[in-house]
Amino acid sequence: QIFVLEPRRIAAKAAAEYVAREAGEAVGERIGYQVRHQRAGSSATRLWFVTEGVFTRRLARDPFLEGIDIVVLDEFHERHVQADFA
Repeated sequence: QIFVLEPRRIAAKAAAEYVAREAGEAVGERIGYQVRHQRAGSSATRLWFVTEGVFTRRLARDPFLEGIDIVVLDEFHERHVQADFA
């Protein structure tokens, strides 16, 4: 799986929708997102757009990030404590 960290919920959802549309599929198939209190994805989802907060909670639960192969820090110029932690 690939996690793409976004600084805001709206950015995570918009990026997932855009990439899924470009791939010719619906959000939640191979491309999904997870933000606070909302998730669009399944066991088949390989590319996740997540907020930094969601990633921080995942990292706290699983420090070795089992099942995650790559973490991409998008919009890293927007410095946040959670992005620095990632």
